[in-house]
Amino acid sequence: MTISDESLVIDQTDQYVAVYKPTDMAVHPSDIHKGEYTLMHSIKHITGKYLYPVHRIDRAASGLVLFALNSETAAFLRTQFDEQTIQKQYLAVVRGHILKSYHVEHAINSIYNSERKPAETLLEPLAISELPIASERYATSRFSLISAYPKTGRWHQIRLHCSYIGYPIVGDVKHGDGATNRTVRESLSNRRLLLHSYKVTFQDQPNSIRKEIICLPDNSFRDFTQKAELEYGFDNT
Repeated sequence: MTISDESLVIDQTDQYVAVYKPTDMAVHPSDIHKGEYTLMHSIKHITGKYLYPVHRIDRAASGLVLFALNSETAAFLRTQFDEQTIQKQYLAVVRGHILKSYHVEHAINSIYNSERKPAETLLEPLAISELPIASERYATSRFSLISAYPKTGRWHQIRLHCSYIGYPIVGDVKHGDGATNRTVRESLSNRRLLLHSYKVTFQDQPNSIRKEIICLPDNSFRDFTQKAELEYGFDNT
C-alpha cells in the first residue's frame, strides 16, 4: 500500500511531521514487517526528508503519527514520551456501555519480552447506543464510543486495558470478543479495529508553547459510528 496524497500530511515544521496512518499499515520497518512498504516509506517519499520515528501506533489502528525531522527533535520528543509529558488521546468503540471514567492500572508484557511492566490508561465515555441486533449471547448489541488516554506506552496497551475491564474494542481479533466481531462483520459491515489515534499534545522545542495536533477519524471509523448510532461531534472531542 502506498500513500501518495500529500493531504495526508497533517502538519509539518522544520522539527517534525505529523501524518495520518491508515489501518493495516505498519508505522516503520521491523523484524515483524520485513519487506513491507510502511508508513515511514510513504512519508519519506512525500516529504523527501529523513525521518526519525518517535511515535508508534498499532498496525490495525488508524490516525495520527509523529516523526521528527532531525536528531535533536527526536531526542527531545522521545524524552517527553518517556517522561509521560506528551498527552495522547485515542478514540475507540467498545462492546457494552461504559457509563463512567475508568483509571486502569494493569501491568502488560510484550511479544518481545515476557516481563510485565506497569501500564496506565484513563478511559472516558463519549456516547452509547443499543441496537436490535442479536449476537451469540445477547438479544441486542450495545456499544460505547470512548476516549482513551494512555499514560504509558506499552504494547497493545489500550486494547488490553479495555479487554481487562470487560469492554473489548470492536474489531480486535487478538484481544477482543469473537462473537461481537462476527456480529459487526455480518450486520454492520465492519472488518477493522475501531481504534483511532486522535490527538497529540507536546512541545516541539524546549521552552516552546505546547502544540495540539488533531487527526479526525477516517471514513470507515465514522461510518461505523453512524451505523451504530453513536452520535458525537468529533470536531469537539
